[in-house]
Amino acid sequence: MLSVYQIERHFRSRHIDTLLRGVSPLGMELPLPLMVRLSAEPVAVIALALRRVLELTYGPTPLSRELIAYLLEHQNNDGSFGDGTTGNVNGPGDPLATAAVVAALTALAREHANTPHPEAALARERAIAALANSQADSGLFSSAADRTTEDATLNSAFILSLLAGDEEFRQSVRFADLLTWFEEHVDEVDAAAEKFIRLARVEAPATFRKSSAIAAIAA
Repeated sequence: MLSVYQIERHFRSRHIDTLLRGVSPLGMELPLPLMVRLSAEPVAVIALALRRVLELTYGPTPLSRELIAYLLEHQNNDGSFGDGTTGNVNGPGDPLATAAVVAALTALAREHANTPHPEAALARERAIAALANSQADSGLFSSAADRTTEDATLNSAFILSLLAGDEEFRQSVRFADLLTWFEEHVDEVDAAAEKFIRLARVEAPATFRKSSAIAAIAA
C-alpha cells in the first residue's frame, strides 16, 4: 500500500497504473480485466486514492481537498463518473468509476463528519442515482464497455465490495434484483468475483450476509 506522500506524488504526476496498484481495497491484487477497466478511468483510481488518504489521515488535508475537487470537477451531467465508451460529459459514464467515487464520498462523510461538504454530498446523491440507472434488467450493473456477462458479473461484484454496507446505495438501487441474479447464477460466479463477494460480507448488514445467494458463493 502507498503512503500519503506516495499517493500525492503519483497523483500529481498522473501515474494512474502505479496509483491503482497501491490503493486497491485492502491492498488486494485486482484481476487483470478489472485492472484494465479501472486504469482506463483515472477518476475511478483517484477516488480509490481519496478513500485511502481518508483512512490514513485525520481531518481535512490539502491533498484530500485537492482529490475531492478533482472528483467534483469530473462528474458527468447525468451524475455518473468516467467516460464509459461515450467520451462526453453527458453520460452515461462507467458504473465502476461511479461506484468508486460514491465509496470515496461516503468515506468522506464518515471520516469528516464534523466538516460540512455540501457539494460532495450532492455529488454523491447524484452518483448513486446514476448507478441505479446503470442496472440492467438482470440486476447487474453494466455499460457498453462490458463485452460479456462475465465482465458485468465481476464488475458488479466489485461494486458490491465497495458499497454493500452503504444503506443509501442499497435503498436506491434494485438491490434485491442484484442478489437474485447472483443466487440464480451462483455456479457462474468465478473465483475473482467470489473474492469480492466475500469482501462485501465484511461491511454488509446481516440481511445481506444471510442471503442464500451470498451464503452459497462465500461458503
